[in-house]
Amino acid sequence: MVKRKQYAMETCRNSNQDVLISDLHYEDDELVVLTVMRYFFVSFTKPQTEAWIDAIQFSIAYFGFSTGSQVAANVLCILQTMRLSRQSCFHFQSPSCLCCKKFITPNERCLMNAFKFLRQGASETVNAYLMIVTEGNNHRCVLEELNKLRSILPIESAMQRV
Repeated sequence: MVKRKQYAMETCRNSNQDVLISDLHYEDDELVVLTVMRYFFVSFTKPQTEAWIDAIQFSIAYFGFSTGSQVAANVLCILQTMRLSRQSCFHFQSPSCLCCKKFITPNERCLMNAFKFLRQGASETVNAYLMIVTEGNNHRCVLEELNKLRSILPIESAMQRV
């Protein structure tokens, strides 16, 4: 079990644009990927939290050392590639706020839906979501990184929903 830190956030900032994650029916491993992403985002915005450590620990706790390490490293590559392609801020929820972590921002939803549809083989839908995520810039690099993540995660659960 991973002991997670509570990061001090200024306010709980849920907006009416944010959707409950439970309404989206993500698979358990996709929810872990989302949480790992959120820890990395906290680390980017508040480096002093060292939330990148929590991202790695959370991934390893769910997937085991070998796969968890790969997932965490690959998620970081996805986020770095995406950050290079975007001009504006990427809005995310806190992974440690008991209220916020139940919701997903429009930015998070587009990236997670791209991954979900990639796992299901819906390439046109993936490209549409990635164009939104990258704000019309080069989305091929993000797609390449998402494909790497797809290759290391089991596909069975994703195919059940097709």
